[in-house]
Formats: sequence, structure tokens, C-alpha cells
Amino acid sequence: MPAFFSSGIVTGAENGGIDLATVGYIQIQVPVDGARVYLDQVFMGFIQNGAITIPIDVMATPRYSNLIIEYTGYQTYIGPVPALVPEKTVTVLVNLNKTGYERMGIISFESRLAGAELFLNGVKKGVTPDSGNLLIQTVPAGLYEFSVKRPGNLSITQQQYVSSNAVTVYRVNLEPATTGDVHINSTPEGAEVYLNNLNAGFTPLTIPHVPVGNMTLKITKEGYQDWGSEILVVGAEQNQVDAVLVSLPPTPTPTCPDVTPSPEVVEPQENGSILYGVFILVVVLVLCCVLIGVWAFRKQKP
Repeated sequence: MPAFFSSGIVTGAENGGIDLATVGYIQIQVPVDGARVYLDQVFMGFIQNGAITIPIDVMATPRYSNLIIEYTGYQTYIGPVPALVPEKTVTVLVNLNKTGYERMGIISFESRLAGAELFLNGVKKGVTPDSGNLLIQTVPAGLYEFSVKRPGNLSITQQQYVSSNAVTVYRVNLEPATTGDVHINSTPEGAEVYLNNLNAGFTPLTIPHVPVGNMTLKITKEGYQDWGSEILVVGAEQNQVDAVLVSLPPTPTPTCPDVTPSPEVVEPQENGSILYGVFILVVVLVLCCVLIGVWAFRKQKP
């Protein structure tokens, strides 16, 4: 029977070693740190940070059949070991109980895809690992609303009854989503949005039913630099875009150079020159008349 060692290496009893291509992994998640984990009475380790991952040779025989978890103050849990897949991980969720596990069942969730989230009555229970398989143990028996969500796929909601002391297999085939919503915020708000060069409106803005794939997004606002990016639209998702616009630097105001006024040149007025000439001529004539009068007076005097 294979055994797990602290080094993380799986060894076989017959030949002392195995091909790692035949190793599968079981991840056991328990919300009680320090809980002891056994496979068929073989101690595997303690729960740390809510989980322990155990590598197991899936080709070795006999195979482990019982998962046992113990912790002081809780009832010991004994449940089945799920089938493992080489080079893949299967996740097992166990909630320890202080009173017992009567009227509890097990859900084997098979999505074939990693990253599928399972909700029971709106409460998230877990996410499928790379194997696409999630085993939820210690589920109280009853009717539940099962919801499955995964980015890029259409969501599924169904009702399923979980039987006590039995394994309820819930298998889904998730269809790819062809559109998603794009919600755009900008700081400041009121910016104009262009998706693939088509005007879509002003922020804040939600654009529904956008085809999946790469899209060119441009956001503009007066007084701010244009914001642009290529976004990936994921189907069946609320694709969020937050843009912070950077203001443009202020436009410098043009200034004129200082001009020193030249001294004003006073030009003589033409009319003033003529009047000045007439005045001189009159003065000369008056003086001539005076001189002639004096000369004549002296000549008549005996």
C-alpha cells in the first residue's frame, strides 16, 4: 500500500518508487487547524491553514477506502476516499461536528472544468480544482437549490435532494457564454465612452451583452488626456473597468514684448509759418513808413 512521507514523496511497498505520472492528489479542507488526517488508519498529517494535500499513487493496490479526521472536542469523521485522477487534484470538504454525523450526506460535484463554484441555497461551498471534481462531505440531508457559476460560462441553477448516509452525484455540463456586461467608471465622471470606436455613452456606464473577446475602449473628456486600453470581455461576467483621467497642463497665455514709445516729434505747422511771415512783413512796412515820414518831415523844416 502506498504511503505518504513528510518529504512529499510517494513510494510503493514493492519497488520503493513510482512514476510521478501516476500520482494523483487529494486536497482535504477542514476549517479546524490541527485536525489529524488518516487514510485507512495511516496517519497523513495535520490540517494547516485549513487544508492538507496528499499525493497518492493511483495505480497502487489495494487502494485507500476510508478518510478519517480526528480532533479533540469533535466527533471523529469517517468518510469515503474519492477516486483520484493522475496528475490532477480532487478536493474534499469536511465540516467537523461536535454532536455526530447522523442524517448527513455527501455531494459529489463533477463539472469537468476547474474553477466552477458550487452554491447551496446561495451559500458558496467550494470551487472545483483542476480535475473538475469536488466532494463535499457532512452535508445535512434535505432539498437544496444548487447553483454553479464559472467565469466564461452560463450559470446553472437547479433543485437537488441530498440523501442522508449516501453520495449524491451532481454532474453539470457548463455551456460557454457568448456575451458579458461591461461596467465602466471614470474619475471624474461624465466622460464619453467609445467601444471599438463606437460611441456608447457617458460614465458611469453599463454596456450589456457585449460579445466575448478583446475590445478597444477609449474614454475622453474635455480638459483631460484621452484614456485608452484593450479589454478582455469574459462571458456571463460583470466586466469592470475603472479609469482615472489625467488633466491636461494649462495652455500658456501669449504675451507681447514691451515696446518703448519713441519721442514725439513736433512738426511745425504750415499755417503758423505763414502768419509769422506776414507779421514780419507788416513790421517791416510799418518801420519803412515811419522812416519815410521822419525823412519827409525833416526835409520840409526850414
